[in-house]
Amino acid sequence: MDAEVIIAGGGPTGLMLANLLGQRGIRTHVFEKSLTPSETSKAIGITPPSLEAMRPCGLDQAIVQAGVKVQRAVIHGTKHKLGMLGFGQIAADYPSILCVPQYEVETILRNHLANYPSVTFSSGALVDSAWQDQDGVYVSCLKSGKQHSFSAVFLCVCDGDKGRLRQLFEWDTDASLYRDTFLMADFQGDSGLGDDAHLFFTRHGAVESFPLPEGKRRWIVQTESFMDEIPSGFLEERVWQRTGFRLDRNDMIWQSPFGTKRRVEQNYCKERVFLAGDAAHVMPPIGGQGMNTGFVDACFLAQTIERMLDKVTTAEQREQLAGDYESMRKRAAASAATRARVSMYIGTRKQFLPSLLRNMAIGLALHSPMAHVVAPHFAMLTIPYGRPAKDKRKLLFLEDDDFEETKEK
Repeated sequence: MDAEVIIAGGGPTGLMLANLLGQRGIRTHVFEKSLTPSETSKAIGITPPSLEAMRPCGLDQAIVQAGVKVQRAVIHGTKHKLGMLGFGQIAADYPSILCVPQYEVETILRNHLANYPSVTFSSGALVDSAWQDQDGVYVSCLKSGKQHSFSAVFLCVCDGDKGRLRQLFEWDTDASLYRDTFLMADFQGDSGLGDDAHLFFTRHGAVESFPLPEGKRRWIVQTESFMDEIPSGFLEERVWQRTGFRLDRNDMIWQSPFGTKRRVEQNYCKERVFLAGDAAHVMPPIGGQGMNTGFVDACFLAQTIERMLDKVTTAEQREQLAGDYESMRKRAAASAATRARVSMYIGTRKQFLPSLLRNMAIGLALHSPMAHVVAPHFAMLTIPYGRPAKDKRKLLFLEDDDFEETKEK
């Protein structure tokens, strides 16, 4: 075999998985079709469980240093401030939501692979076909106009929502499109909003604003429909109408419309092939739930593969390990997707009466003991099976005692 693990897709989840496998000394080959990370920031929020998953590789501090720590979110109604949500007191090793552009995260994860001789990273390489048999998995990769073949014990599909490998292995996909649409843009220059997140729930539509490194800021506005063509000044006008903040179009770095949908695969593994990240699940990007769910997917999958590769692990235990990875990560993704959908539904209510009732409920919640529950909820600390084991030597779904007993036999 050319490697023990092939990873198709070098986005956040694939790179995270490669680092975790490299830290374990597992021979891994990553294929990523893009030559460099996209310079548009896409997802920006990193939650405490993701940083916990990065800690064994020493990646957590590099990511923290690259980002902005958001320790509170200020919630606004149509005319008045409704309250604040604090993350600085949550029971976590990293008490904040970290805002850092996805391309910065990917760059850090890519560069860190140089620490692991067992990992090979190939950029500009597209896995266009794959198959498996009882002995291993095999992929065909297109790079520089030439086809190359590789083999491994396991294949981890991390090629995102639009990847084609799920179709090659005939995965059943059931996706639900939502009507909610948005326009996001990054601006440079001093907004005066500091390191706080600001959420505006108005009767005209929602606006979200998050700090970024180097004094930049992300603005997201709810739109009436998906905008293939964006009129000049549209986002700035909506921000002014709903929040009273004036943005200078000359300070805009980039903008992009996006729609929303939900997809959680019924199966996360087929024999030697595993899904992780957006290949396994897609959810509304409220609170950065999707990317963070993918990071913890990688943590669980690295533990699973490490045990499955051990020669003393029995066939029955390998089947159990694969099944437990699937069931636990499905449950985590379903929970995250539901939370994102509920948050989006609440935040996008318009018109006078629905928005009034929504804002009254939010105001009451933020000024009650419930506020101490809401912060861990949005920090993804309460997702079932949503955090790595405190002891990295212990696999959550196959007790060490059972494993050591098998070794002794």
